[in-house]
Amino acid sequence: MPVQAVLLASRHPSMLSALSLSAVWLAVCLPLLLASALLGARLRVLRRRLARSQACAARLRQRLALHTAVLDSIPQPVYVRDAAQRLITCNRRYEELVGASRGSLRGLPPDTPGLTGVIADLAELSEDYHDVIASGRPLSKNRCLHIQAQSAMC
Repeated sequence: MPVQAVLLASRHPSMLSALSLSAVWLAVCLPLLLASALLGARLRVLRRRLARSQACAARLRQRLALHTAVLDSIPQPVYVRDAAQRLITCNRRYEELVGASRGSLRGLPPDTPGLTGVIADLAELSEDYHDVIASGRPLSKNRCLHIQAQSAMC
């Protein structure tokens, strides 16, 4: 405190309590105001990120719908598998032939009990997948699907 304030405070005790009360309020309010400003800035950043994330998700949903429509327009049964041979997606024709929905097939390997009768050359398929993964070269090959002991799409 400046010298004049100390002299005034010593002559008027109520002034000392008013000054200390003001200092306390200032000490409490200033950090709260600063914290509030920082929190407001952080919330604006998070809102912008959320809006960008939601826009990105909407674009991905549109792309997925387009890819699904293109895949479903192919009249032959088509499926896509990952490196572990789990089904990623398939078209509507494959669903019809197998008799299961895309959602129930997703993530299943070709040797799943319900699917073992669908692909006749399971050993060759597995070997081809391992070769593609090891070499990094794509493979395009027609396969014969056997649905309920009948050859389809050979």
